[in-house]
Amino acid sequence: MLTSLINLDEMTRRYPDIQIREYLESDLDYLSNNLREIDRKELEALFDTSVKDGLEYSIEQTDDLFVVTHKQIPCMIFGVSDRTENGECARSGLIWAVGTPEVYKHKKALHEISKNVINHWFKEYDVLFNYIWDDNKLHKNWLKSLGFLFFDEDYIISPAEEKFIFFCQFNPNCLEED
Repeated sequence: MLTSLINLDEMTRRYPDIQIREYLESDLDYLSNNLREIDRKELEALFDTSVKDGLEYSIEQTDDLFVVTHKQIPCMIFGVSDRTENGECARSGLIWAVGTPEVYKHKKALHEISKNVINHWFKEYDVLFNYIWDDNKLHKNWLKSLGFLFFDEDYIISPAEEKFIFFCQFNPNCLEED
């Protein structure tokens, strides 16, 4: 499955210390203890619980999960879960990602990996979406650079009484031409 995600040989040649792999249970403790401050704050704002509990809940609700490592140490985790409603013809995937401060050192590689992960998920989904903490300017910029659209008027208020706005991206292969 991972070989269909990205060209691993090409990735290894350009970024020899960066790998992408399946999630391991041991990743939960490492990631929850080492997340970037903005990721910690967003998890707390969303779930109104500990970072570890919020991350664990996210992982448990996820159908497809990838971990990016630098020198074998986790630095980012991506997930998608099928949220297609009964009777809908379009398949919807709820996406999420969090990372450690190590991501700042590997922006180019992680941007490329992110694009590949999105393209991989578009093999199964017609739309990818979620809600993002309104205060998280860093993630908004990252998502915009990946082609996501934001809908400020469509928002939810979390249990911690924080505003989260809707974002999505449509599968370019599914858009009909007029």
